[in-house]
Amino acid sequence: MTRFIKYTMMCMAANTVPIALEPWVEKNQRRAALLGNISERCQHFIVAVNKISINSVFDNSVYKYQQGGLSLRLSAQGGSGKKFWYLNGRYFTQRSALLPCVMKIVELGSYQLCVDDEHGNSDLVTCDVE
Repeated sequence: MTRFIKYTMMCMAANTVPIALEPWVEKNQRRAALLGNISERCQHFIVAVNKISINSVFDNSVYKYQQGGLSLRLSAQGGSGKKFWYLNGRYFTQRSALLPCVMKIVELGSYQLCVDDEHGNSDLVTCDVE
């Protein structure tokens, strides 16, 4: 039992932000940049990660404003379970993987769109509405 506890402590990630907050952290401060390679002794702690990516709004894209507002269909590929959407860092909605979601933007400006899944996988894109 002592040996298991020792390995567990060695395998824990130190000084990292919660994975759900990573999209808002500088890339050099994210887990992938801070943590070294995973020890072979820790392989049994690894959980399969389904990378998630927003595939309906492209990063750094520019959209033209339409009278009455701009409707953007939100969809993401990958991930696990429900998807949680954030607009400019504020919770927008949650959907199951199969339910479509439409976001209506009624003001011009820059926007940051993020999606998280139930396991903390996330993706973030930015876009402008002119």
